[in-house]
Amino acid sequence: MTLTHVFAALGFLVCLGLGVHMLLPARMQARLGAWAADRWLRLSTAWANTRVSRRRKRLERTAEAEAEAAIRRAKALSRESVRKPDGVWEGNVFRPDNFKQESDDDRRNLH
Repeated sequence: MTLTHVFAALGFLVCLGLGVHMLLPARMQARLGAWAADRWLRLSTAWANTRVSRRRKRLERTAEAEAEAAIRRAKALSRESVRKPDGVWEGNVFRPDNFKQESDDDRRNLH
């Protein structure tokens, strides 16, 4: 069976279905149309939900991988590996040694 035979069979089935539909009374046509619309809506909703869930899972995997990489980088830059500046804590104020002035005479008088 070739591809042309398949398309011909599909065309015949569509024509046959439309012919049967036209033979039905108006109420049955309306019922059948509502049923088909409901099935189409359910199918399209299921397809959209599948696409959304796959995308969400992909984004979650990416976010988890990025979080793991950030945690590894943070662990590599632990407090011991970072050079601490020299200075003195006075209460909750840190005064670095490189901010100390040589003498009080070097200060500018701003008033």
